Amino acid sequence: MGKCCSKCCRKQSDDEDDFYTPASVTVTPPRRSSTPPLSIRRSSSWPVFPPPSTLPSLSPPPPTTLSHSCPDITIAIAIAIAAPIPSPPASQPPPALGSSSPSDSSSTAPTESSGSGLPLVVAKNLGFPNLGNTCYMNATIQALLALKPFVNDVLNCWGNGHSPILRSMAELQMVRQTSGQGQTKGMLLTAIRRSMSAICPEFLGDRQQDAHEFFLFLLIQMKEEGASLLAHRCPVANLEFYITTIYTCSTCGISRDREEMFNHLSLPAEGGVEHSLDSYFQTTLVEYSCQLCAGRQATAKPHFTTMPKILVIHLKRFDSKARKTSHDISIPLQLRLSSGEDVQRAWSPPPIGSAMDSEGKESSGDRVAPTVHTYHLASVVSHLGSSLKRGHYVCDAVGEEGSGGLCFNDNSVKCVKDIERKRQSTAYLLFYEHRT
Repeated sequence: MGKCCSKCCRKQSDDEDDFYTPASVTVTPPRRSSTPPLSIRRSSSWPVFPPPSTLPSLSPPPPTTLSHSCPDITIAIAIAIAAPIPSPPASQPPPALGSSSPSDSSSTAPTESSGSGLPLVVAKNLGFPNLGNTCYMNATIQALLALKPFVNDVLNCWGNGHSPILRSMAELQMVRQTSGQGQTKGMLLTAIRRSMSAICPEFLGDRQQDAHEFFLFLLIQMKEEGASLLAHRCPVANLEFYITTIYTCSTCGISRDREEMFNHLSLPAEGGVEHSLDSYFQTTLVEYSCQLCAGRQATAKPHFTTMPKILVIHLKRFDSKARKTSHDISIPLQLRLSSGEDVQRAWSPPPIGSAMDSEGKESSGDRVAPTVHTYHLASVVSHLGSSLKRGHYVCDAVGEEGSGGLCFNDNSVKCVKDIERKRQSTAYLLFYEHRT
């Protein structure tokens, strides 16, 4: 992969208000290991990897539980709040090495508004330093930290078991409440990078990587860590859902079900998101082997069995040769999705003595009334550039009230308006949050 074209790609449109661009922070990348890197084949599936290697602690031993008096600066929530965000109490231990004390001047800075509803003293601290073509990592983590259900579970997991990525994510969220913590944020991002290199050594290099691929491996590693949690839910559970596909034999009309777990949907980057979702859940004709009549074709009709708290949509903008399509995609601020079946199925008992198909089960014949769920756009990861080998990633966090919000371009933080319109040709990952 190639290098990040940050200079040409960081140019924003004229109507964006640039209210803060902090000084650059230099972080020394970790030394390369003399041990040859582990060779694995990349896949968007869920391969099984060995447990992550032990990493040195970046902060003093944490308490067994995290005090929720810590300010909730979840971007998608805080953008719509104009009230000052309180500082942590003096009795609370510092969230990470190098954190400012409660008496630090940054904790008592005036709560001047940034223009987006978010106090300027907080908005100045939300950027991440670039460790060397790590915009793909910064943008992906920023998008996840804009999701309130995900952040709540990350904070609950802090200090429970051996979970270097979950711990670093929690400390990143907390350290952003204080100013002058660029070096600490760099250390935490480096820890995440090292842990990720245990399953994909390329993430430890200095070349540009794919944000979607990083997102998938990040979920794999966090789920590995979450398996050791006893009293808390893994944050990845907020993104997981089940889709059941009903296969109806074209010859005998008998139906069977197959249920699969997903953590995101990959849709073609053409037309609009709603149109692509409709096409994804349409009935299609597929090859099929019927156990009852030996039929060779069936109709396949997928539907949501369960709904996630956070729906992630990956827009397939790159072909097999890493060439990018920049077609404009209509991005709705709200999605209305249905769970449950919308078709009536035929059913008959399995033949006597036959074994159940390992990939499915006989359908019950019962019809489940569809339930409508509303999702709101919370964050967007965009790729700026002409190909996967060269480009730059940024993240936009969408406010709860309207389409404006904040644009995170590594360390730079800007106000942005009409995100759903400006990112039509560059949006790559869309994060929708379920709200009642």
